Amino acid sequence: MDWLEGVNAKSVWDANRFISAPGSDGGRTKIPTLKEKINGRVVHEVQDNKEKSRMFHATFFKDPPAHEEDEQMFQYPMPAFEFETIQNEQIFRAIQRLQPYKAPGLSDVANVVLIKCADQLVPYLGPIYRATFRLRIYPDTWKEFVTVVLRKPGKTDYTIPNAY
Repeated sequence: MDWLEGVNAKSVWDANRFISAPGSDGGRTKIPTLKEKINGRVVHEVQDNKEKSRMFHATFFKDPPAHEEDEQMFQYPMPAFEFETIQNEQIFRAIQRLQPYKAPGLSDVANVVLIKCADQLVPYLGPIYRATFRLRIYPDTWKEFVTVVLRKPGKTDYTIPNAY
């Protein structure tokens, strides 16, 4: 609450600009044309962002094995511990471990807002999280995520997806 009470005319606009600004690469180098190689030969060059995304997805997220076992027949091991309902203190600790100025997730809520407003938010977040377990409902939007594509340092060729 102190953070919100300490906002002045200039910092309100800075905070608004920080939170509402569209995603940006900050002027950094763009991903070059990617080359799809098979047996060391370039078979396809991709310049379109949609196709680059497809190539990165195929590189980062491998398809599951074709011979998946029937889930009904799978023998799960005994639980290592008994499930305990999430407590507000656990949520506070998780929020305190966040990096304040990292890019926001799909909710567009900046980490710094969560950190500075934890006292006001956790009493609402706790019941929501506990309800997901009690009702056995996990919202589909919570299953979505953003993958940030970063160059691996020291690679000589950034035209192949494995260099990221």
